Amino acid sequence: MNPRSTKKLASGITDPKDILQMLFEISEAITVTENSAALFSLIRKSLSRVFDTDHASIALCSKEKSKEPAFYFPQTEKETEFNTEEAFWLSREVIQKNAPRRFVGADILSILKRNKIKNIKDTSRVWLGSPLKIQKKVIGAVAVFSKRPGPEYTRDDLNRLYSISFHIALAIERKAADETLAEQRQILNQILETSPVGIALVQNRVFKWVNNEMVALFGYGSKQELENNSVRIIYCNEKEYQQAGRLIYNGLSSTGRADYEINLVRKDKTCFPSHIRLTSADQSDPMAWTIATISDNSQRIAAEKVKADKEKLQGVLEMAEAISHEIDQPLHQIVTYLTCQQTKALSFEEIKNLKRQALKIGKITKRLTNITRYKTRESAGDIRMIDIWKSSS
Repeated sequence: MNPRSTKKLASGITDPKDILQMLFEISEAITVTENSAALFSLIRKSLSRVFDTDHASIALCSKEKSKEPAFYFPQTEKETEFNTEEAFWLSREVIQKNAPRRFVGADILSILKRNKIKNIKDTSRVWLGSPLKIQKKVIGAVAVFSKRPGPEYTRDDLNRLYSISFHIALAIERKAADETLAEQRQILNQILETSPVGIALVQNRVFKWVNNEMVALFGYGSKQELENNSVRIIYCNEKEYQQAGRLIYNGLSSTGRADYEINLVRKDKTCFPSHIRLTSADQSDPMAWTIATISDNSQRIAAEKVKADKEKLQGVLEMAEAISHEIDQPLHQIVTYLTCQQTKALSFEEIKNLKRQALKIGKITKRLTNITRYKTRESAGDIRMIDIWKSSS
């Protein structure tokens, strides 16, 4: 196509600046339109200003079948003014041939009959179509067509449509990429917002974004109270703020990660134990942008304390059982000798044995003060108890 051609278009436009203006509108529409449907609507309107046509359509290939049109966006919503069978089969011809095509009434009827379309009615008088291509990949087809007498659509018109189609394809591809990115961001945002831990994006120790869990964790009413504020507000005092800064910098600059536990402060000035984990993508400037996750360790620490208390209590119970077991024998003998003393005088050997049992009790109590480790032994009924002798050796 010669962009400076002075041949009159079917629409009556002769100035190439009008076509350039249309291309500018399409490029600008990528950012100003809300979605692909709005972009398609603007493209169709732009085409109707350049070409003398009542209708314009865009067909996109399905992802499953790359050579098949998937859906259409007719210029009008009135079904009587848009023949979907015609649009499908003619667009399919353009996509499969990978070339711009011009069809008149007889051509259109022939294609529809060849594809066994029975109810052939209300077809276009003339139809121009061009493939939509990104580099060498065909993503669909764009067409202008008319049912009324008048437009004939010359070879120059077909060339112009083919030239314009590259800009349209690029706009559609970019818009689809923007929508995909927006959808991925929305999914990511939902994931971050439903996380049970506080998550924040931090730039040079300033909160730039936080999730709702972070807001709730620190007892604030909204994200705005944290975002764009220094992370200093979550530390209990200046000393811990400075200490954390050194830990974070050293960890991020060496490994790209920082992981530590520290007390943090809520909005109501109450401190709580927390676990902080940070990651940075740039170790040369680790504090520039970091992702931080913060969790409340209060329940974990409380659970660990309960477990430790239970273990201490279990130790006390085992110790009491061991003491009872060890002292029971010498006490039993002492009681026996004293009982015998009531009926007869004890012999010298019996008195010596009584003294040994008393001294044994003294050794047991002395051992208790020297216990340095935890050793158990089996007792009756598959029960284990503390071995006082091995634990104090």
